[in-house]
This record gives sequence, C-alpha cells and structure tokens, in this order.
Amino acid sequence: MVQVYADGFRDLPLGEKALIWHLAQAAIAGRDIFYDQRYAHNLDMRDVLEAIVTHPDGVDRGALAEIERYTKLFWLNTGPYNNLTSRKFVLACTPAALSAAAHAAGRAGARFSAAAGRDARRAAGAPAADVLRSRRRSHRHQQDAARGEGHRHRQRQTISTSA
Repeated sequence: MVQVYADGFRDLPLGEKALIWHLAQAAIAGRDIFYDQRYAHNLDMRDVLEAIVTHPDGVDRGALAEIERYTKLFWLNTGPYNNLTSRKFVLACTPAALSAAAHAAGRAGARFSAAAGRDARRAAGAPAADVLRSRRRSHRHQQDAARGEGHRHRQRQTISTSA
C-alpha cells in the first residue's frame, strides 16, 4: 500500500475541496458495494478482521500477527482470493484462536456490524469458518468453472500476456 499526498490541495478553491470530499465519500460507499460483489461473505469477514486489528488488547501476540498478515492480504485483494489467480488465502491459525481474538476485541470495545454477527462468538463464527477453509471458491472462480475454465488456464493466460 502506498500513501499518496495531494499536493496543492490547500490552494484549491472551497468548491473544488467540497467536490473532492464528496467524491471521496462516494468512493468509500462504493468500496463496500465492490467488496459485496466480489464475494458474498467479504463484508462480514472484513468486519471481523478489522475489529480484531483495531482492538488488539488481550489478543494473543502470535494470533494477532497472523491476523494482521491475513488482513493486509485481504485488503490488497479486496477479499480472501488473489486478484490474479483466484486462489484463496487461508488464515494460518486455529478456529479457537480466531474466536478468542474476536472475544478479546469485543472486550476491548470492538463493535461488530449487524451483518457480521450480534456478538463476538457469532461474529467470528461463519466468517471464521470461511477464512480458515481453503475449499470455498470465489465468485469469479465459480464462473470460470461453469465455463469449463480453471484458475490454471487463467494463470497461463496471465503469464503469457504479461511476458
């Protein structure tokens, strides 16, 4: 991830600053729509991961390091699947560790969205199962399978067109 600076923003007229603010708000709103379109459980999974990462007090250090690593991959790829290969990233910790992390985050003040769950146990339940399972397929992967194309076929295309 790269931080981008908006040089000259201070010098813009107020009307252009307001337009930029509205465009930024639209991008933020569109982000959730895109996450939802990429994979049905993306928003719930992101909610649980971000709750843990933003409220790390009481979370086991090893589990937190793994959850942070996974969350960065999740953010960069807009979900649990690699943007190029559609291979799923799997969180390398136990379901109990993820559940304990969600509970600790809840005790530290994390609030889970209504969609993700009503409490830490339920919030970590379905998303945790999905984050830890490698067998689920992305929407794009399912579409390719329906057309008789696999991720290996797409991978070869990607490699051959970028070479």
